[in-house]
Amino acid sequence: MTIRIISLCKACLVLLLVASCDKKRKEPQPTIGTLSGTISIVGDTTKLHSVNVSVKEGLSDITDENGHFSIENITIGTYQVVFSHIDYVEDTVQLSIVAGENEITQALRPIESLLAIHSEQLAEGSKKFDFGKNTNVFEFEISNHGDKALHWVITEDKKWLTSNISNGINDAVVQLSVNRDSLFKESETASLVIKDQNSEQQQQLLLTLEKDIPVMTLSSNDFVLEDVLDFGTAKDELSLHISNSGEGKLFWEVTAKPDFVTLNQTEGMGESDLVLHLDTSKINNEWRMHQGILKLQNKANLHTVFLEIRVDNTVSLVLSPHDGSFDFGPLMRGKVTDLIINNRFPIDWEFEEAEIRHSILSEWFTVPKNKGEGSEIIDLLVDRYNTLGTGFPDYHAFDYDTADVSINYLNGTQQMSFQVTAEKKLKRFSDNIIFYNNIKQAAFGMAEVGVSGGYQVSIFLHNYIEGILRLDFNTTTGVLLEGEYPFSSYGEAGTTHYDSFWSYRDHLLNKVKFKAGGAHVQRLAEDHWFYIEFQFTLENDETIEGSFTAYFPELE
Repeated sequence: MTIRIISLCKACLVLLLVASCDKKRKEPQPTIGTLSGTISIVGDTTKLHSVNVSVKEGLSDITDENGHFSIENITIGTYQVVFSHIDYVEDTVQLSIVAGENEITQALRPIESLLAIHSEQLAEGSKKFDFGKNTNVFEFEISNHGDKALHWVITEDKKWLTSNISNGINDAVVQLSVNRDSLFKESETASLVIKDQNSEQQQQLLLTLEKDIPVMTLSSNDFVLEDVLDFGTAKDELSLHISNSGEGKLFWEVTAKPDFVTLNQTEGMGESDLVLHLDTSKINNEWRMHQGILKLQNKANLHTVFLEIRVDNTVSLVLSPHDGSFDFGPLMRGKVTDLIINNRFPIDWEFEEAEIRHSILSEWFTVPKNKGEGSEIIDLLVDRYNTLGTGFPDYHAFDYDTADVSINYLNGTQQMSFQVTAEKKLKRFSDNIIFYNNIKQAAFGMAEVGVSGGYQVSIFLHNYIEGILRLDFNTTTGVLLEGEYPFSSYGEAGTTHYDSFWSYRDHLLNKVKFKAGGAHVQRLAEDHWFYIEFQFTLENDETIEGSFTAYFPELE
């Protein structure tokens, strides 16, 4: 039993010794590595393909389209790695290859010149620069990363952009300057090209510039439309205010004007007042209307504004103190107004004989001067009590008369006309008579109320077909009073009595007497308003009656 145990122990001892020897034996170390990397161009990020990378004979690779290569199974050690390409200068780098992966990036210099640009003012990889509204200078470097000499030239396509140098050889520092005065927009972009004159190589920079642009704004009290200034028939001067509603300095100039206009200035800066004077020596007096164009330009952006300038050369009449046909009112006689014949040229004019509308009246209107030349003030005279001494007959149907007046000018080829109206010595207080009930002559065309002589209040009811119905209320004050007004039987048209009476006259001027009649006057609650009822009988036994209200202001 004991021997077996010993034998077993010897066998175990042998096995233990073998295992211990195996643990002390060294594992073999790697003896090869791999070299990979990327090849580009000096001064550029462009990756080069078809570059031959050689570690030693038999160990090489050619870069792909991404400039990448990889060489495996390189025995560790130090090698002269050669990079070669037909268009680039051959380069050699000493490398120590270790076991495993080895990486390298390399850039080759072209055999020809290589144009490159760089600027601290540009973001990495950017070829765009913005001057904005404040920056005036941009600086960049031109360099040659090739083997041959670089002959370069700079071209720009905008007048507002200039460079301190335009061409050179190899490296240089270029400064670009901007001139905003030559910029006619709020912003603009320029293209700057740097080109190798010996090859097709070029670099392009995009440059942006901004500027405050003024806006020329025009205003005038003489505008008749938004873009029309008018001298009219009387003005010799027009004003135009120029202001800036934008940003920056406004420089403006007049680039065209009508020949009949002179200006106080033709250019200016900022807000200005432009005054247009009419040169009448340039106006043809045979033309009624003259038109021309005034053109103003904003120099900052070459924006142009067109204004139409008009001149009305029509002969005109101005009646002082007011315009249009006019009424002399109840005045007695003499000069009561002026007639101004207005024209910019000394044209001949002549009054025609005034046509009086109602021939029953004698001549009461005269113009002392019947002929003239150019603008002149003419006296217009009215004389109600003319040389015959009759003036306006009291019994006439109308208490006024009208004269139609014409003036010939421009050798009689053109004519103007106006009207003159004069009243009798009868002060009218109201043309607004309100009728009630049924007056027999229902088609009354006009009603008039007035006072004559300071003691007689009168109402005229005009019917242009049937004649005139007249009611007089004789008073000592000229104020209508309440009460009964009887009419005597001896009254007739055209006669005056201190007693109240009715009178009637038909369109044939026949006097019609009446037998009896009267009127009842009642003062209404409204101040100065009266209600009047009347009735009377003619000698042919015809009865006329009616009622109405009338307004009678009290007289002094």
